[in-house]
Amino acid sequence: MRKLTNKQIEKRAIMVIIEYFEPLIDEVIKQSEIELETLNAFKKTQGVYLKVRIDDECVKKAIKNINSKSHSFSSAKTGGILEKKDKIIDKHSPEENVFTEVE
Repeated sequence: MRKLTNKQIEKRAIMVIIEYFEPLIDEVIKQSEIELETLNAFKKTQGVYLKVRIDDECVKKAIKNINSKSHSFSSAKTGGILEKKDKIIDKHSPEENVFTEVE
């Protein structure tokens, strides 16, 4: 903080930051463990060695999973939230009232 602001920082300010980020970090750690278990389940199916350490890829996937649960950035075309629109039916449209001539 001091490098960014060039100001003196109180210990209480640092404690507030720690209290804010600690639950988020705990959530990332728990989700990272889930990602490791998922990866190992795939590896077990393939008959490949299992990982014992949580690596950077597990943490990246965990962060991505947590963020995707909070916000949907996808458009409707890519599976995002679809808005229901009322369909207006014109009962007297020219296509429906086509008459055929009988000879």
